[in-house]
Amino acid sequence: MTIAKIPKDLRSSDKVFHYTSTDSLIKILKNISLKFSHRDNSLDPIENLKTFYTYSDKTNALDSLLKNKKTLDLIKKECEELEGYCKQICFCKNSDITKANEYEFYGFSKPRMWDQYANGYKGACLIFSRKAIESELEKGNYESNDIEYIKYSSLRRINESLSNDYDLLTFKEYKTRYITKFKRKFFVKHYDYFGENEFRILSFKKETSDFLDITQSLTGIILSENDLNKGLVNYIKNKVSKLGVDVYLLKFGKSDLNFRIK
Repeated sequence: MTIAKIPKDLRSSDKVFHYTSTDSLIKILKNISLKFSHRDNSLDPIENLKTFYTYSDKTNALDSLLKNKKTLDLIKKECEELEGYCKQICFCKNSDITKANEYEFYGFSKPRMWDQYANGYKGACLIFSRKAIESELEKGNYESNDIEYIKYSSLRRINESLSNDYDLLTFKEYKTRYITKFKRKFFVKHYDYFGENEFRILSFKKETSDFLDITQSLTGIILSENDLNKGLVNYIKNKVSKLGVDVYLLKFGKSDLNFRIK
């Protein structure tokens, strides 16, 4: 299959892709929703390790720092709560569509993602409208952004000390600035993951579990033809028939990919 024959629905810069196993796909379609995963469950230490907080005072005056520590601890407490509540869903993006003349530019054609997250090339890749997802996020305590890929040296600079050096800032202004910068850590990964080209959404709801309604955002499903279960294909087609969602079958060749609409 040539690049020109990639289905139009998959070529848009608005499309983002979520890889999953067939077992998880059945659960997703049962409720037409994606479950947010706790960052604690991530294998990536950058995501699963808790923040270590430090304090600073530009005058190096211990008395001054201790005097303000209780106030600064209010910020620390709020950040700890955010980190504890934080749950996430991850997607792959298409790269610059104007230069997309190779399979590697597309979020659905990443071999490592099919291998690692889609049950060893036997799972599925769900297609979503990013705009529709972001519209759904407006209904709750959510945030979204593209992932920034940085080196370890830059990762160390993300964690800023809590300081009583407000200068011209009020405590409220300082708190807002600190927490805004603190949240940046939820949207960074090591540069080695650059190929994922990730778009991420976060939930800060206090509830243990949270789900994203995908009724309006799901636009297609790609199933691998490797060890394909025809009964599963029929089940999926029936589940999404009322949503206007296309089901694609993807066959992996030695040097090519082939699509067909089921």
